[in-house]
Amino acid sequence: MKLKKLFRYISSFLWGYTFENTSSKVNPVLEVCYINGKTILNAENVNYSYGSCYDAFNTIFKKIKIKEKKLDKVLILGFGVGCIAHLLENVYKKDAKIVGIEKDDKVIELGAKYFDTLKFLNVSILCDDAIDYIQKNKVQFDLIVVDIFVDYLVPEKCEQELFLQDLKRSLSVNGILVFNKLEIKNQQTSTLDNLKTAFKNTMPEFLIHQLYQDEPNYMFVYTKSA
Repeated sequence: MKLKKLFRYISSFLWGYTFENTSSKVNPVLEVCYINGKTILNAENVNYSYGSCYDAFNTIFKKIKIKEKKLDKVLILGFGVGCIAHLLENVYKKDAKIVGIEKDDKVIELGAKYFDTLKFLNVSILCDDAIDYIQKNKVQFDLIVVDIFVDYLVPEKCEQELFLQDLKRSLSVNGILVFNKLEIKNQQTSTLDNLKTAFKNTMPEFLIHQLYQDEPNYMFVYTKSA
């Protein structure tokens, strides 16, 4: 068994290893891979968890100095297989109570099977639609992370003012919103300007951090004032 694991580890740096290819009603392509010594979850065109997604959130958390923030309650919309929760618990040593919302039950299943999501200390994972959840939500959070994608696209309703208003309402005073937006090459239509307008109309003090030049992540960050 140890020899088999060693072979997988070495081969992950050469050509990679695929644990499972599957699909769901939400995601037509889901692939759990072992690449460069890491187990990651990919959709058809983008990484969902523990690859570039993990790196992007680690970068933005450093930029906004999340380590210095007091976080008691955290909401992750688009939980995936838990890379954001892993960052908060294991890298930034936060003991906040985390609620993770994930619409795709297959992704939740993969998280438990390959990514040990059941071992998180203070995480509750709910299979629910993020829009429905935030509309009904009556709890205020110190950090809300929005990482909602179907492949590389953010669902249209998640870029509208009503959704953003519900997010703002769900933030505590001094609470932080981090909203991930991806633009990729050869994308037929860009909705980046529409999202900027929606933020201007709901949270005019927001900031945008462009993390990469090639197929960039745009992180929209807003801190709710008193």
